[in-house]
Amino acid sequence: MASALDALGVRGKGRIGLDDAGLPAGRRTQLAERLAAFTLVPASDAFVAARWIKGPYEIDCLRQALWVAEEAINAVLDLLQPGVTEREVATAFEHEVTQRGAVPNATIIVFGPGSAIPAPWPTDRALRTGDLVRFDLGCAVSGYHGDVARMAVMGEPTARQQTRFDAISAGVQGALDAMRPGVTGARASSRRR
Repeated sequence: MASALDALGVRGKGRIGLDDAGLPAGRRTQLAERLAAFTLVPASDAFVAARWIKGPYEIDCLRQALWVAEEAINAVLDLLQPGVTEREVATAFEHEVTQRGAVPNATIIVFGPGSAIPAPWPTDRALRTGDLVRFDLGCAVSGYHGDVARMAVMGEPTARQQTRFDAISAGVQGALDAMRPGVTGARASSRRR
């Protein structure tokens, strides 16, 4: 930060808003010493609010991240067959993402009973016919992260799996129907009650 200000020729006194959420105290002290001519003020809340609104470049990066993640999932779906392990599939997903110029992020691909665990590590468990396959993963393009969650089943779904899928799908569609530009999450939620 100090080097960037020097490069831009910013000198003298003034206030600098610091995105200090999660910044270790020692690092803040170092910045304060290096930027002693300036007054550092906490600005994390302002940065969060500014990040809510995306410009065209940011939207494009997010779209690309989503596209890469979806394409990598499609490639992995073609690999799914009984006997393939969670670890093999997670590695294949990350390879597909990297091949498309993105950076994998938080790859969770789990089968069967593991699909109910919130944040499991991939194991050497082999896929079996009838298993649910849970994808909760994403990637980053130019620092912008896209996250995708999907479910699949190895073979034909059981009646119970299909009923649950239909219920979740209806809930997702209801949420999508409630979304409109300018509508906050709280307002959309209260409309549905």
